[in-house]
Amino acid sequence: MALTNKGSVLLSLGTLQAGLSEFEAAKQSYSEAIAALNSALLIVPDDIAALNNKGLALQCLGDLQAKLSEFEAAKLSYSDAIATYNSALLIAPDDIAALNNKGIALGSLGDLQAKLSEFEAAKQSYSDAIAASNSALLIAPDYINALNNKGNELQSLGDLQEQLFERQEALKNWQEALEMFNRSLAIAPNDDWVRNRRDALQESLDNLGEDTVSS
Repeated sequence: MALTNKGSVLLSLGTLQAGLSEFEAAKQSYSEAIAALNSALLIVPDDIAALNNKGLALQCLGDLQAKLSEFEAAKLSYSDAIATYNSALLIAPDDIAALNNKGIALGSLGDLQAKLSEFEAAKQSYSDAIAASNSALLIAPDYINALNNKGNELQSLGDLQEQLFERQEALKNWQEALEMFNRSLAIAPNDDWVRNRRDALQESLDNLGEDTVSS
């Protein structure tokens, strides 16, 4: 559908503008993308592609708003993105893209809540993000994006728990994060970003003097 395609192009334009630090233009493009996709969904409410693209546009808008310290607007954008992915999952419960992107949006929301000292809300967001990644991995156990996202979410939750002096819970989540990164590297051993993330986490755990998953 032309409206869905228009939304996708505007989303790409916004991402390019954000990368070039054209922040106001990027916000406008993301907003126009969301409007185009809303129009598409008025015609075909169960258009999974339109729903996923709308979720991505809201997610990207939230990331940009958070970067610009527009925190309340960012929280709303992330929440709307999550609701949009939930709408897609009501239609297609096994949609890997919706599950994966929902996990990312929840993780970003958790990061923002943690930054704003909304600790209990952040812990819930991270837990919900991990659940979304788990659902994706039940469908596709070797899906690298979900493995990496779950690792990131577990590490972020562990970091927050360490900050709140919940040391045992933090260690458990860091160790599970390490396992996710190791599983990812077993599939894609040349992924330097994941390897660096894994090695840094392993070193931190070793420095704590705890028995961890071996590299």
